[in-house]
Amino acid sequence: MGGYTNFFTQNNDGFNDYWNIKGINRSGITVNIYDRFGKLIIQLDALERGWDGLLNGREIPSDDYWFKTYLDNGTEFSGHFTLKH
Repeated sequence: MGGYTNFFTQNNDGFNDYWNIKGINRSGITVNIYDRFGKLIIQLDALERGWDGLLNGREIPSDDYWFKTYLDNGTEFSGHFTLKH
């Protein structure tokens, strides 16, 4: 299983501008990101660049967000991270 950063900054400085699970190099792995109320924000394929902190093209608040990663062998991994503006 890959790792993940505890935060990302979305300020286009080239560091921590996107959030995703790191170290996964195969398709078929899904990452769902949720807000604090359990609303699905975005669903990613783990091979994508990552989440840029936008929802429907708009910035969403700096806050904690939760994720669930569904591995191709049927197991799940979850955790949380912070979006900072």
